[in-house]
This record gives sequence, structure tokens and C-alpha cells, in this order.
Amino acid sequence: MNHTSKLLVFITALALGVAAHAADNPPPNFGRNLNELLDWSETHSPMVDAMRFEADARRQQVISAGALDDPMFKVEWMEIDKSSPNLNPNKVGGMQYTVSQALPLWGKRDIKTRAAQASAEAAGQTVATTRAQLRAEIRQAYAQWYRALASLRINEEQMALLKQMEASANQRYALGKATQAEALRLQTELSMQANEALGLQNAVEQARAALAAWLNVQPSNLTGQPQQLPGLSPAGESVRWLDAVRTQNPELAALRKEAEAARARLELAGLNSRPDLNVGLIANQMGKRVNSYGLMLEFSLPLQQGAKRAEQSEAAAMLMKVQADEETRLRMIERDVNQMNAMANTAQRQIELLDKTLLPQAELTLQSVLAGFSAGRGEFPMLLEAQQQIRRLRQMRLIAEVEAFTAMSGLQRMTGEQ
Repeated sequence: MNHTSKLLVFITALALGVAAHAADNPPPNFGRNLNELLDWSETHSPMVDAMRFEADARRQQVISAGALDDPMFKVEWMEIDKSSPNLNPNKVGGMQYTVSQALPLWGKRDIKTRAAQASAEAAGQTVATTRAQLRAEIRQAYAQWYRALASLRINEEQMALLKQMEASANQRYALGKATQAEALRLQTELSMQANEALGLQNAVEQARAALAAWLNVQPSNLTGQPQQLPGLSPAGESVRWLDAVRTQNPELAALRKEAEAARARLELAGLNSRPDLNVGLIANQMGKRVNSYGLMLEFSLPLQQGAKRAEQSEAAAMLMKVQADEETRLRMIERDVNQMNAMANTAQRQIELLDKTLLPQAELTLQSVLAGFSAGRGEFPMLLEAQQQIRRLRQMRLIAEVEAFTAMSGLQRMTGEQ
């Protein structure tokens, strides 16, 4: 198969793949399971596809870098009669045919191949970085969608509780054991909760739209809803994550490969101050016969040493830049790891405290005050405070849950976990 046929096959396959992506329909209850969303993004993200195509292009450059230049073919007409110019080989003094091939010396082809190979591997790491970033964005959007939905559920639970409290207040008022102000206050609280529900519903739709954009689908395709966030293991010490980052982070791996390519280019720049060879085979024709052959050796003369030194200085500066970028990125990643690890540990401790102590105590307090209020005992302000405390603690628990999940997701992204 020639190169043109291969190109046509590749373009056809690419077009069919894009069409297949467009025709795919998400499965039922799409959005309920986070792992299902992450699996979907592996094959339906144009952002990841773009990085993959770039990596494929870089891999093709490895072949180009190690290949010789095309040979040159030269034809010369010798001793043309100026009184009767003619290009007929039989009507000139002679013909000379030369086929020449440039041959880089000093291992320059190998160095070019090494540089291109390192760049291709860096592009491969960029694909891994993009995948990890996309998965982190999906987890973040999923967590925000879950938070908005959970906040809406808390709002609905509080409205049900307020309605129960309103019924007790109305009963107390009918028996002359309370003032109408208590019932009016509860009606105001219910109206405020209803107003809050409108804002939360808007937050749900916005979070759903953001998640759909990362998944490359329409919001209407998210027919399921998250019921809970995946369970998390304890974050632990930062040292464990930092060790993993230094060896597994795809961004750092890409920068190391770019540094390897820059070192090869610097080595090549140093060799460019040496001459290259051009070999030629010559055939001389007199009349209709080729009567002699010749061999040509041609060397480049690297006289522009100022330009060569500038090329070396440029390559050295680019190497130092890549090394500085790697060091800077490592420090930034270490900072992010420490911050996210602290955030995850703190949020997990908050969840433990809320689940084991604060929420059970608040629930008991609310039930006790509500029972006393319904029986005609207890004060209305105490009941309202107990209800608002439950609401605050549940919101705190939800925020801590989302923060812990977000921080752990960030740590996974930093370590390149897919």
C-alpha cells in the first residue's frame, strides 16, 4: 500500500470514528454512577482526542528525524554550440548526470532521532496529563452536582420539619397556649425555605450543565442523579503522596522528556559546527554512449561560526528553561499536594466529629424540644434554634464531604492515577 492509500485509509477511519462518537447514546440512568461517567470520557472527549492526535503526529516525526534527505539528480549539458543552441544530447559536446546524497556525519541522525523520540514521549505524557485533568474536572463537577442536589434534599427535609412545627404551633394557638406570632414566624421560615429552594434548583441545573460539558453530552442526557459520593480512604501523610508525585506525575514526566530532547538538541548544535558530507555518482555521456563515470565528495564548510555559537547558546538556554520549568512545576505540585492533603484530612475529621457527636446530639435535642413543644411545654425560640442547628450541621457535613472528595480527587490527579 502506497503513502497516498494509507493516508486515505487513515482519514476514512478518523471520519468513521468521529461519526461513531456522534451517534453514541449514553446508557440509561447516565449520571448516577461516577465510574460510568469516567469510562465514558475515555472515548468521547475531543480534548483527549486532540492530545492523542498530537502524540501520533510527534511519533511520526521520529521517522522523519532519522531519515536521510532525498537524493538530488542533476543534468548538465556540456559544450553547447552558441551559434545553434540545442538541448538534444546528441547535438551537444557532452552530457553529465549526477546523483548525489547528503550524508550527515558525527552521529547527527541518531541525535535527531533521540530528540524526536523524547518529544514524542513527552507528548504521550501530555495525553496522560490531559486524561487525569479531565477526570479530575468530571469528579469536581459531579461533586458540585451532588452538593446542589443534597442541599436541595436538606431544604426539603427542613420544610417538612417546619410544617410539622407549624402544625404544633397552630394547635397550641387553638388551645390558647401560644401566640399567633409563633405560627406567623414559622410561615415566614417556610417562605424563606421555598425561596432558597429556587436558588438551589438553579444551582442543580448549572452544575448539571457543567458536568455535561465535560462529558461532551447534552444536559438532557444526564438522566440519572448521584445519590452519594464514592467512599474515600484516609488521606494519610503528605510524604506518601509526595513520593508518588515525584515518580508518577505525568506533567513532571513530560518536562523530563522535554529536557532530554533539549539536551539532544544542544548536542546536535555542537556538532553542527563540523562539516557534513555530500556523495555523488557522475556519469558522462558523449553522443549516445556513456563513456566514463566519476565519484564526487563534497563537504560543507562551517565558516559561519558566529551563527553556530548562537545556535549552541540558544539550545543551552532552552535546556536551562526546561529544567527551570521542571523545578518550578515540582514546587507548585508539592504545594498543591500539601494543601489538598491537609484539606482532605481536616474534612475527614470534621465528618467523623459530625457523624459521631454533633449530629446525634442535635437530633436528640431537636426531638426532645419538639416533643415538649407539641405537648405544650418548652419555648418556641428553643425549638426554632434546634431546627436551625440541625440545618447548619447537615450543611457543614455536606460541605466537608464534598471538600474531602475534591481534595482526594486532586491528589489522584497529581499522582497520575486514572
